[in-house]
Amino acid sequence: SGTDLGDVTKGTTLQFKGTVADNLSLLDGGNGIVYLVYLDLSSGNYFQGPYDRIQLGDGLTYDFDLDFDVPNTLVSGDYKLFLRAADGVNNISDAVEFDMKIP
Repeated sequence: SGTDLGDVTKGTTLQFKGTVADNLSLLDGGNGIVYLVYLDLSSGNYFQGPYDRIQLGDGLTYDFDLDFDVPNTLVSGDYKLFLRAADGVNNISDAVEFDMKIP
C-alpha cells in the first residue's frame, strides 16, 4: 500500500519532488527519466502520466520536480500512482506508490 493522498479533485496539480540516485551515471547509454504511471483500480487500466528527462546533475544523482495535472476526464473511484525512475540503459527503480480517490 502506498502513501494515501486522500480525496483529490479533478484538475488539481500534484507535485512530486525528490532525488534519484544511482551507483553509475544516470546518463550512460542515453537519457534517464523519472515518470508517473497511474492505475484505475476499478477497470484495471493503466495510464501514462508526466515524465522528466534526466539531463543535469552530477550523473549519479538528479533532483526532480514533477507536476501531475489530474485529468478532468477521470471517473470517480480509487487510483494507484507509481513514481519510478530509469537510468540511461533502462534499469528501472522500484516504484514509490501513492493512493488517491477521485470523489
